[in-house]
Amino acid sequence: MANKIKYDPELIRGISIYHDEKRTVYAPFYSKKAYIMTKNNAGHYISYVVGYIAALVVFEIVAIFSKSTPIATLAGILVLIINFLFFYFNFLSKAAVIENYSKAKKDGFISRQAKELEYDRIYTLIICCILLVVIFYFYALWQKLEGVYLYIVIFLGAASALYGIINVLILFKKRSMDKQ
Repeated sequence: MANKIKYDPELIRGISIYHDEKRTVYAPFYSKKAYIMTKNNAGHYISYVVGYIAALVVFEIVAIFSKSTPIATLAGILVLIINFLFFYFNFLSKAAVIENYSKAKKDGFISRQAKELEYDRIYTLIICCILLVVIFYFYALWQKLEGVYLYIVIFLGAASALYGIINVLILFKKRSMDKQ
């Protein structure tokens, strides 16, 4: 039996991940329970997050080859269900539980990013987002997309534009923090 890779829970970040001086916990917004992450089970949480990416990839591959959106959607949903079952049986059911966990107040996303990112990284992200929006726009025109594929490209372009706007806000926040 091969050795499993151990992940340091302190390095894991996410919306429902909270760190305090003693431990790292997964505390979903819909529950009062928190699940303690250890080096033994942090890999299961990472596998769960990667499962979402796998569901998106499966959806795209099936959509490209089958030319059928309902089949692609069902395949993506099936992978999501399998991913959730894996997460439940391999992480949630085995992790130590803290009942009535009060979530620590986090800095906002923009404040955290402004503290962590350097200026060159922020500028690079803004430029990449602008390029992605332009690429999606011209791809849709070039391919003369219609229907669901057009909506997917519009969604991806809008998501890129939104992420670019968020990075502009991070840039302004960082500049204001540096002036203080």
